[in-house]
Amino acid sequence: MTLNYRSVCPLCEKANACGLEEDQSPCWCMADNIEFSEDLLDQVPEALRNESCICERCLRTFNSVNRMNIAESEDDRSGAA
Repeated sequence: MTLNYRSVCPLCEKANACGLEEDQSPCWCMADNIEFSEDLLDQVPEALRNESCICERCLRTFNSVNRMNIAESEDDRSGAA
């Protein structure tokens, strides 16, 4: 069986629900409020860059963890003053 990497998230290896692969244009990732940071994109293996889409769950998880890290960093700075 051949795996279709275009329909699989390169980070979690689960279905990425790519609208373009499912003939649903535009894809969820093309909405105006969706942004993929360079830090997240850097986690995609080189061979899969521009070949496979990150899923919405991985994007939300990454953004949530980043927000917590930023908040903790700000708390550390304000507490250290």
